Amino acid sequence: MKTQILLLSVFLGSLPLLADDTKPAPGAVDGFIDYGSPIVASMTKPVAGPSAQAAIEAIVKQRISVLTEIVGITKTQYAAGEATEVELLDATLELYTLNRDASKTLAGQISWQKRIVETARQKEACLEHERSAGTAGSAEVLHAKEQVLAAEQKQLELTVRK
Repeated sequence: MKTQILLLSVFLGSLPLLADDTKPAPGAVDGFIDYGSPIVASMTKPVAGPSAQAAIEAIVKQRISVLTEIVGITKTQYAAGEATEVELLDATLELYTLNRDASKTLAGQISWQKRIVETARQKEACLEHERSAGTAGSAEVLHAKEQVLAAEQKQLELTVRK
């Protein structure tokens, strides 16, 4: 385990207890109060070893498998009229996001992010159509628009790192 030092500033002055307390605080000089000096505290942070990393990768693979199954089931339900297009797009976004986060290369992350942007745009367009039909509200459309903007921002951030 690695030990990290965290510098904490602890202020040891007296603060007014009530909002109408107009008495100057002890130690006040020209309106400034000396609140004490910093105290150093030690904290430990565990570092994942090879076995922990392998366990994480196994969990990620399981999650991808589960999300892939969810997308498949949702596609079947959508085709049968039992799920909405928005539900299908949401499930797809979850899968793509996990794949992006699990990707070990920047090129892979960018590739997944492009899919995320495209899918988020499809979801926004779908909700715009639903709002026109009266089955979705303005807040849902705005939330989808924010998701598109966030996805585009992430894509730009990844591209800049290239």
